[in-house]
Amino acid sequence: ITKMPSNAPTSGIANYVHMAKGCVNGKNIKLYKNKSVKECAIICDNTPSCKGFEYGVSYGGRGRYVPGDCQPQSSSDTRNCNGGYHNLDFYKQVVTTNTPTTDPTNAPTMTKMPTNIPTSSPTNAPTITKMPSNAPTSGIANYVHMAKGCVNGKNIK
Repeated sequence: ITKMPSNAPTSGIANYVHMAKGCVNGKNIKLYKNKSVKECAIICDNTPSCKGFEYGVSYGGRGRYVPGDCQPQSSSDTRNCNGGYHNLDFYKQVVTTNTPTTDPTNAPTMTKMPTNIPTSSPTNAPTITKMPSNAPTSGIANYVHMAKGCVNGKNIK
């Protein structure tokens, strides 16, 4: 897995994917105060039920979390949780193994873009394509995500 770089301090936490403004509802293990991201990763690594951790940042949200809060989670389901409101980022633990899979997976299928020209005969059923996700993408490895970042007056036409 190639992880997408972020603007968070992530040195030493190679087994985690940073999800800006991510959080998990109702699966808190324990709250630790005044921790670095690296310290929080070590806590999660040493907690058997930990699937990732929330980390307090300063988004200006109304939530109770503050920078340096570290909260390991027993789930990595970030659906329906607003980390911006709670002032949290989520670091999802990536489990790696040295054992190769026994069966190779199918390669992704290329799809053609639709046209305005109707076909003269029926076509095959649609091809299943993968849905977008928060997972890192190797095609953007040379870019750094900067939450709430912008560039003023330098748009390319």
